[in-house]
Amino acid sequence: MIVIKRYPIGLFASLVGVTTQTLRNWDKSGKLKPEFVSDTGYRYYSDAQLNALLGDTGVSQRKIVGYCRADEPCLQEFKETMAQLYQGVALDIVVDDTFPIDLENSGLGSLFLDIIKFKVRVVVLSTSDSVSKDMRSVLDLLAKNFDVSVVIWR
Repeated sequence: MIVIKRYPIGLFASLVGVTTQTLRNWDKSGKLKPEFVSDTGYRYYSDAQLNALLGDTGVSQRKIVGYCRADEPCLQEFKETMAQLYQGVALDIVVDDTFPIDLENSGLGSLFLDIIKFKVRVVVLSTSDSVSKDMRSVLDLLAKNFDVSVVIWR
């Protein structure tokens, strides 16, 4: 199982659904200081900070969704890592076993609808190949228009 102890600012921002500029502003104002700042000025955040911030109702009431294809070899590891990272946070794991993707009867279709209904704040794809190029374009467009972060786990 992969355990990340420190998150660089870009990954941390994506995981909590805010921009890196928001994290820099929070650092400046004292709302959330990075756990560690390198000699070169890179900010890093901890698991404890991630869990505390995700549990903060002031950030968002929307859920985090992990998406994985059923035929991916890392399915079990992905589920375990998601459960560990987002412990105590509204989390759904969507596993699709339909191929090709039928948007009316698939987890991806449900995910798209939840994004449109403002129920999702972060989507974690198990790999960059979890969805086809066309579906990734749709996901990226929805994410941009509905304030959702998309993160690639591997």
